Amino acid sequence: MDLRSVLADLRASSDTFGPLVRRQAETIPDRLALAFEHESLTYAAYNQEVNRVAGALRRAGVVKGTPVAILCLNSPLFLATLGAVAKLGAVGALINTHVRGSALTSVLRASGAAVGVCDGDALAGLDAVRGTHPVRFLADAGTASLPADMRPLRDVLTRADEPDLPDLRGGDVFLYIYTSGTTGYPKPAIIRHLRFTMAGLSLAPLLGVEPGETIYAPLPLYHGESLFVGFAPAFRVGGTFASRRRFAAHAFLDDVRRHRAVAFVYVGELCRYLLRQPVTPRDRDHRLRVAAGAGLRPDIWVPFQERFGIARIVEMYGATEGNVALHNADGRVGSVGKPHPLLEDNVRLARFDLARGELVRTPIARRRRRSSCAMRSRQATPGSGRATSCAVTPTATTTSSTASATPSGGRARTSPRRRSPTC
Repeated sequence: MDLRSVLADLRASSDTFGPLVRRQAETIPDRLALAFEHESLTYAAYNQEVNRVAGALRRAGVVKGTPVAILCLNSPLFLATLGAVAKLGAVGALINTHVRGSALTSVLRASGAAVGVCDGDALAGLDAVRGTHPVRFLADAGTASLPADMRPLRDVLTRADEPDLPDLRGGDVFLYIYTSGTTGYPKPAIIRHLRFTMAGLSLAPLLGVEPGETIYAPLPLYHGESLFVGFAPAFRVGGTFASRRRFAAHAFLDDVRRHRAVAFVYVGELCRYLLRQPVTPRDRDHRLRVAAGAGLRPDIWVPFQERFGIARIVEMYGATEGNVALHNADGRVGSVGKPHPLLEDNVRLARFDLARGELVRTPIARRRRRSSCAMRSRQATPGSGRATSCAVTPTATTTSSTASATPSGGRARTSPRRRSPTC
């Protein structure tokens, strides 16, 4: 199949998250959709919560294309707001709950949002930057007193009528997910609906998750790992997405047992934290059969897999703001994996010299000056020239982009970038 035609079909498709929420509620209303520490929702109940939040946002002036800041710990509220944004055709700006001070002001301004949803844990951080950004939050803060520029969410959550779904397509913008801010403040990457749809459609079969089964992802939902590798495939396949407000190594096995999880989502450091927990006779007492994530070092991989008895580990390489992802579905320790079969004609392997910080080129390649960009392998050693995957289609349109704000902090532009040669 031709990649360009597939992407064109996906960009034009109306199969976005909002209609999927309604469809799942109609077809599997009583199946468990979400499971957190002390709260769970069926697909029907989740749809009702989505509609209630959508009604509150609509009354606050949110329409198609309106940015909405989401500043919540992992919770049903976070995902209900995500669903509400999808049904309204709005754009969810996922704010890192650890960002404080001037960085928080920057990311809120860059979102272009005037309306947001937050939980009680966000109040202290927002109080410290009051008056420095334009966002007025609907706060789920229990009985806590709120400043004048916030409204209690409970006061505006009323009826759960199904909103009129706008004409949305896969190419429309769904989310702003912020980079880590390695250089300067975090910057929003533009995520389109087709990216979320593709994650659900492709990763559910890759992980081997069936309808009614559970994926456990304790990582923050404001980053792509839990959202795309955990929630998207679980919801798409009609399974259960399980999580907790914050990751806790001591609670990990209790959680996966209680939720009867068959898959979990990791980053490498999470696995290291789990290995540091005291060994117990129940370390293999669980239903997990696959772990998926990124950054699992070879020296951690084998001890982790052997101790906890997890049959498959699917290591992935990619970036939120990138348009190429690699999947090591074969479980070969240290491998960067392969691209999706659809990308085979658009991706080539190249050697990268980490000591020199550049691709290793043959004389012929240098003469041809073939455009390419390299993704470094975390397992590569300096000077090894380890093979890594490189995209070689400089005119391919990305499925995500980097948003840019106006100097005054106005609404971010949502124009996709054309990929240009970087090597």
